[in-house]
Amino acid sequence: MTDHRDHDARQALDEAAARGGAGEDAEIARRILSVAHHLVGPDPEGSARLRAWLDERGRPTGDGRALVRALGEQDETRSAVRGI
Repeated sequence: MTDHRDHDARQALDEAAARGGAGEDAEIARRILSVAHHLVGPDPEGSARLRAWLDERGRPTGDGRALVRALGEQDETRSAVRGI
């Protein structure tokens, strides 16, 4: 059975990442939105903007890039999200 909320969330993440631009920026935006989705749920783009991980056009900021870099360097997810 398909959860429509999960499908809607994935679609929203895809659309927001597409607005983030092409190439590397789009992939970074997708990762930021994924983290925001797991942390806050229904409005990952709004949450990412509130935390200054994405700018108003949906592109990654310096803080957003630092988040993705820090998460990539972690051996355990728990320690990476503890300070967020």
